[in-house]
Amino acid sequence: MMEQKKPVRTIRTGGISVSIWRNEGVEGKKSYYSVTPQKRYTKDDGQTWESANSYSQRDAVLLANLLIEAANWIRTHLEIDKQLGSREQ
Repeated sequence: MMEQKKPVRTIRTGGISVSIWRNEGVEGKKSYYSVTPQKRYTKDDGQTWESANSYSQRDAVLLANLLIEAANWIRTHLEIDKQLGSREQ
């Protein structure tokens, strides 16, 4: 059974989250990062969790802040990756 890939970081506020994924480049290309936003909420029964791809105005502001935080995290880690790569050569 193939192991499921996990995000390298997930940033949350309330029911909104942004997961950051490190992707390996193919055929010698550099690795890169991508992000996945998600909104989680419980159904009316209070126990069943659902995901949504739609955001209210308030959610949009929270999501924008999370995306900025994710972009900053990625920028930092791209620099770290670059420094580590130059040390290995």
